[in-house]
Amino acid sequence: MANRPSYKFEEMVRKQTVRTPEDAEHALVTFAARLGIAESGTVREALLDSLRHYVIEVHLNIDWYVRRLERERRMQLLFTAFSVVLLIGIPPLIALLSKIDKDTASTAAVITAMITGILAIHKTLAAWLDKRQLFGHFWRTSAELKEVLYSFEQTWADKAVLDGVAQPEFLLAVQTDIGRARQIVRAERQGFYDIYQSPAFDVFQRLNEALGQGQTLAQQLRSPSLDERAAREQTAVQRKQSAETARRRKLELEAEIQGLLRLVDEQTQALSGADPVARARIEQNIELLHQGVDQARREMVKVDAELVALSKA
Repeated sequence: MANRPSYKFEEMVRKQTVRTPEDAEHALVTFAARLGIAESGTVREALLDSLRHYVIEVHLNIDWYVRRLERERRMQLLFTAFSVVLLIGIPPLIALLSKIDKDTASTAAVITAMITGILAIHKTLAAWLDKRQLFGHFWRTSAELKEVLYSFEQTWADKAVLDGVAQPEFLLAVQTDIGRARQIVRAERQGFYDIYQSPAFDVFQRLNEALGQGQTLAQQLRSPSLDERAAREQTAVQRKQSAETARRRKLELEAEIQGLLRLVDEQTQALSGADPVARARIEQNIELLHQGVDQARREMVKVDAELVALSKA
């Protein structure tokens, strides 16, 4: 077959496909041998173009689908391996992160963010693989093409050439099966266009779903030591708040005692020039002020004891 010039797009496609006359030669030799056609002779030469055409439309299409099936199988295996790695790796990773960072709040946030991101990627890949649905699609087409090929070989093995003459029915069967193969591939191509579309994802919905699942999973899988540390930190915060409250109360009591004592001094000074009636009233006020001072001092003792206990905790 004479070489002819190629367009640039034809050269680009040829780099990505196995359906070329040059690539058909090996399959052509095997195909002729299985049909019982002699390796040399004028009959073989007369049949070569038809057989090469058959090989391109049937054998090399089968080869293409087999390659794509293997590619899809690898992608499924990679996704399965990724899922298994997540299943096995997330719990120890959470435990490790729980021990590294001393800040419980930031550790929990990191764990939740990490799991959310991983789950979002996993859910997106799962939805993408599910939407493609190419494995069964290619497998069915490959099986139909193989059925055409093997039926043809079974029918015409050692019958294509009789008494050195190619049978007209054989040539007709070649053209018929080429047409069948084209119909099979055309139907597959239309189905391929229908299902192989860019998946449309609701990003915010998937992130919200992943966030909820990530928070739940982080809560379920995080290390007990992280919970213990969180409890200790919460207790420490509560102690700090209690100590600050006690110190403020002590300052208030000290100010209250000083104010009461100042009033006692003022009332005591007023006794010197007071008449008997006023003197009795002043003495009564002084007694009440002393009672207030005593009560404030007793409360301060309790506050001091609380501060000592908090400092030792």
